[in-house]
Amino acid sequence: MRKAVKEPKYITTGIFEKSMRAIAQSFQKVFDRLDNHDKKLEIILREIQSFREEARDHRTLLSHLSQSEIMHERRLEGLEFRIEKLEDKVKIR
Repeated sequence: MRKAVKEPKYITTGIFEKSMRAIAQSFQKVFDRLDNHDKKLEIILREIQSFREEARDHRTLLSHLSQSEIMHERRLEGLEFRIEKLEDKVKIR
């Protein structure tokens, strides 16, 4: 048979203070974990922001490159058209 543990009928200040310290320690552990979690989230958010900025820079660079490519293609087409006209003139003469 097991012996029943006797619980005190009254809560003394010592028991109350001991339980309050235990509760405070458990809350402190939770707060420490949350602080670490917040720091990690801040790092992740900074990385995401830097990726977004880099992506924006790449998009603008690519748009400028494609615009200059289109301009060069138009110039080449114009030059090819001129060459064709000159060749036709040379053939006619």
